[in-house]
Amino acid sequence: MAYILNMVEPRLNIRIDEKIKNQADEVFHKLGLNMSTGITIYLTQVAARQGIPFPLTLENPSEISKKVNSLQSNANSAVQEAVSEMKAKGIPVARYDPVKKQPYLELPNGKKQYHIGK
Repeated sequence: MAYILNMVEPRLNIRIDEKIKNQADEVFHKLGLNMSTGITIYLTQVAARQGIPFPLTLENPSEISKKVNSLQSNANSAVQEAVSEMKAKGIPVARYDPVKKQPYLELPNGKKQYHIGK
């Protein structure tokens, strides 16, 4: 006697923008797949790779680079402006000497004073 198991596969209901659904359906159709098979392939890859099977990015890298460069430029300008104002007022400016690997005060006369606070 043979037993036939009725294996009902689970259903997945999702909400998706109609335009995206139609575009994906068109791609799947060109590949000879239906929507269900396309989604099953995607989910199988997620499970096999233990993650999304393609890189996820927030923005175009060139846009991120532009923003970073702009922020760095603005920060550098603000620091230079503050240093100029302090010098004009005769206030010593704290700096760091990368060669000596220590901080110093740049005095209004241009001299460097190491051993700050000692």
